[in-house]
Formats: sequence, structure tokens, C-alpha cells
Amino acid sequence: MDFIKKEEQLIQNILEQMGYETNKVSLVPSSKPEFGEYQYNGIMALAKRHQQNPQELAVKLNNELKNYPEFEKVTVAGPGFINITFQNEALLKYCEELLNSKELIEKNENPKKIIIDYGGPNVAKILHVGHLRSANIGEALKRLAKQLGYQVFGDVHLGDYGLQMGMVMLEIKTRYPNLSCFQPNFQGDYVLDLPINNEDLIEIYPTASKKAKADESIME
Repeated sequence: MDFIKKEEQLIQNILEQMGYETNKVSLVPSSKPEFGEYQYNGIMALAKRHQQNPQELAVKLNNELKNYPEFEKVTVAGPGFINITFQNEALLKYCEELLNSKELIEKNENPKKIIIDYGGPNVAKILHVGHLRSANIGEALKRLAKQLGYQVFGDVHLGDYGLQMGMVMLEIKTRYPNLSCFQPNFQGDYVLDLPINNEDLIEIYPTASKKAKADESIME
């Protein structure tokens, strides 16, 4: 049973203990996350069935839910909407239960080799939040597959960076043609002191890329 279904069952049991029969409790992602992660919208229908004031019933359920440690924050909004935020400890405990689940640690009778490529940044540009997202998702998939008994290889593929490096070098040469590294007799036998910094590099590649896309001779 997943975490949300488990919590739905708990709330249904609490309602039944309070004397309210309900066929099903459904938690949905909150339409206003600033008030809670999930919300329960079934109070109005339940109150109508039992001929009670929905807000009063919501407050009663709200007070009961506060006695359970998995709920970090429970509030009532409007005519009877209940907003719920779960404790991080409850989520961690659920993850630990999953890791120790028999379903996940049974011997895999048909193990496969899996390669997961979850990188691919452009090495000529700075990283952004999208790279962090794909790295986390890829690492999670890799660990899950390993837990299921597969042989997994994680890879961050940098891709074809020759073109990007060529663009950067050509743009630097255009701006600083007198640098020793661009002279015919340069042997590369000493440390080069470039007149550029990280901020310059952040700007150089996009500029070079636009020039190359606009002019075939530059691309060549």
C-alpha cells in the first residue's frame, strides 16, 4: 500500500471511530500548496449525509488528526476543506519500510544489465537546476533498479563537446588574436595566462554559438 492510500485508510478509520460511515476517503494534492501538501474535500458530502454543519464536522476531524504524529500541520479552510502536511519523519519511515519490504528484496530470477544515462550537460555552458533534477531522478532510478536485483550502470554522458570547444576557442581567438597560443610558432611548452575569467566564459559560448548558426563560414 502506498503512503497516501495508507493515510486515506487511517483517516477513514478515524471517521468511523467518530461515528461517521464513509465508503472512501480520498486525498488530493492541494490546490494551494501554501496551505498544505494534500487536502481532503469529502467533509461536505459526509456532513450532508449526517445532517451536520460541514465546518463543525471539519473542525472535529481536524482536532482528531492532530493527535497522530504523521501529520505535521492540519488546518480547516472555507466551508470544510481540510489541508494536510505530513511529517518528514513519517515519509522517511515509509521509505524504510519499502526498503525492507519482502517484495523488494526477493531474489530476482531474471536479472538484467541496465545502463541509465542521466546527465548530458553542455560542457561549454554553466549548469542549471534542470541538471540537478535529472541527476536526482536518474540516481533514484538506479538505486531502485539495484534494489530489485538488476546490475545497473549509471552514466553522465558529456556528449559531443568538440564543436562547443571549437566555438569557444575561435571566439577567444577573434577577441584576442595576439595571444601566444594562436601564433604559428607556439609549442605549448609553458603555462598560458589567459585574459578571461569564468564570467567571460559564460558569455563567450552563447555569443560564439549565435555567430556560428548565422554564418556557415564561421561554423566551418
